[in-house]
Amino acid sequence: MDDAAAYSVHALKHPELAGQTLPIVGPEALSGNQLAEQFSVVLNRKLQFYSLPVEVFKEALSPMLGKETAEGLADSYN
Repeated sequence: MDDAAAYSVHALKHPELAGQTLPIVGPEALSGNQLAEQFSVVLNRKLQFYSLPVEVFKEALSPMLGKETAEGLADSYN
């Protein structure tokens, strides 16, 4: 997981990678609900997963990642 996190941070800090789809994965494929369960255990509090419409997801990411990056990420879910 540390490697996947470091890879993700590196990619976000290098604008020359914009527009590319990068395979960033952890050791296992988890559903949103499974991921929420694991975070709940680690954080010792109940979390729930909510699936967002792609457009809402993109709008939420835009302030943090910029419009172009948010659109590219959201497009990967279509």
